Amino acid sequence: MKKGIIAGLLGLFLIGCDTVINGLTSPEPSYVDFPLGQNKTITINVENGFHKKPYVVSLRIEYPNAMAVKNGYAIAGDKAKKLPFNIRIKGYKVENNKETLFMENDVKQLGYISGGSNTNKREDIAFITHIDTIYLSKGLYKFVITDNSIQNDEYKNVKTSIGIYVLTRKF
Repeated sequence: MKKGIIAGLLGLFLIGCDTVINGLTSPEPSYVDFPLGQNKTITINVENGFHKKPYVVSLRIEYPNAMAVKNGYAIAGDKAKKLPFNIRIKGYKVENNKETLFMENDVKQLGYISGGSNTNKREDIAFITHIDTIYLSKGLYKFVITDNSIQNDEYKNVKTSIGIYVLTRKF
C-alpha cells in the first residue's frame, strides 16, 4: 500500500517537473493573424530543440471594444463558443530539406473555449480555443493551416489568429 502511494506521488512529481521544464525551455505563445472566411493559408514553422513535448494549435478570438457593453465578457464568451470555423492543419517534419507529412486534420467549430487571453486594450476581450494537440520530438516542423470557413457576418466583429506553442499544463 505504501509503495503504491509513494509511486503515485513520484509520478505526480515527475509530471510536474516535466511541465516546469517545458515552460522554462519554451518561448512565449505568439499568434499569426488568421482572418476567418477569407480562405487564406498560412505557414508556421516550429523548431523543437529539446525532448518530446506536447504542442497545442490554438485559435485566438478577439472581440474589440466588448467591455464597452454591459455584460460584455459573458456575451463575447457565448459568441466565441458558437463562432463557426472550418480549418485544415497539415504538419510536416522537415529533415535534410525534405518535408514528410505526418498529420492532417480538419477542425470545425468546437463549441467551447479553453480560456481567456490578454489583449492590448482594456476594452477588448479575447478567448482561445485549443483546436489540436501534437507531440513533437526534437526537430524542425512546418505547419500549413488553411481556412475553409464559409463567409459569416460574425467574422466582421472579431479578430482571429492562430498560434502553435508548447502546452505547459497537462491538466
